[in-house]
Amino acid sequence: MANSSQRLGKKILACIQSALERCEEVGERIDFPGEGGERRYRAWLNSEFLQGVLGWPAKKVSVGERFDLLLLGVDDHAVATIETKTPYHKASRKERQDFEERLAGFPTLRTAYFTNGPEWDRLDIVVSGAELRVLERNQMDIRKASGDLAERFFAPLQYRETDDISGGQVYQVNKSNPFIGGTLARLAADLDESVADLTSFYSQTFYGLREGRAGKTAQEVTSAIYSQWCGKSLRVTPQVAARSLREVFKKENPNGANIVRTLTALGLNGQPNAQVIEALMSLAPSRRGDESIIAECLWPAFRPSLPFVRKILPRKWLQPVHTIVKMLQKTGFRGLLNFRCPSAIWASGRGAGLPAPGRRGAQ
Repeated sequence: MANSSQRLGKKILACIQSALERCEEVGERIDFPGEGGERRYRAWLNSEFLQGVLGWPAKKVSVGERFDLLLLGVDDHAVATIETKTPYHKASRKERQDFEERLAGFPTLRTAYFTNGPEWDRLDIVVSGAELRVLERNQMDIRKASGDLAERFFAPLQYRETDDISGGQVYQVNKSNPFIGGTLARLAADLDESVADLTSFYSQTFYGLREGRAGKTAQEVTSAIYSQWCGKSLRVTPQVAARSLREVFKKENPNGANIVRTLTALGLNGQPNAQVIEALMSLAPSRRGDESIIAECLWPAFRPSLPFVRKILPRKWLQPVHTIVKMLQKTGFRGLLNFRCPSAIWASGRGAGLPAPGRRGAQ
């Protein structure tokens, strides 16, 4: 397999180099003012590189102006494009920017190449609506590249008659491999966007419940479920941390050193403790023995460890809020959350027995 990759990679490099050499030779003979080598280079890339080496049928390659070379998949949707410039021409920042702005015109595009002959850029992309997301960027200079690197770099351009992955192409499933990493990122892109949309809502919901904006019953259920989640996730709860600090404050006054030392011993090192320290040190002596007050001061230190982190699987952070919802439904709770987000209405709408917007409170 390695020898096969080397052979294909060397064939790719030789083909591109041959096209560049011919561009120079023809240019020396013709050398007509205003006639650059871009069209010649593009034509040879199409006929010899795409069709000859990578196996693209002529009918699957569209040659145009806004999209120099547009490659069509099995269902005739655009899957890749190559933007060509005059060989050895140094593209300006505006030229590259214009190229990337055009890519959103085809939502099915997955790969885009930009080349001036010897230098190639590859963009692994996904288009959602009219928004373009560049998942990964890679560069290659054919004058310095090995056959193996060339084979991997141009892997998305190898023609397949079906959507199935060819049995002759085997890649190590490792994110350090640019092709595999880009493919995995594309597969996760839609899920990542969905998670991002929900994260803000669920985070806001959780803090609204915890702060009692939906009533005392919802607040108590939320606190109990969060404590249960902490226990199963081997995390300390604000109440446990408050109990430890209360014992410390019995022996000495609050200060930055003993607060950080206690929180670090509980596994909360590295959290944003500045706000916590300020809140604890400002407590009146009569309030330092109240665990509930201390626990309230500690919440900023717990925020980064809450299960709303976008990069972890949705089940991890959806579970606590989902459980809270189910528990409140069992208790017969109904109410309207008074959040800034107008769509953050408790439960699942009026069909779940909610009061109409504008009505207050819980039953």
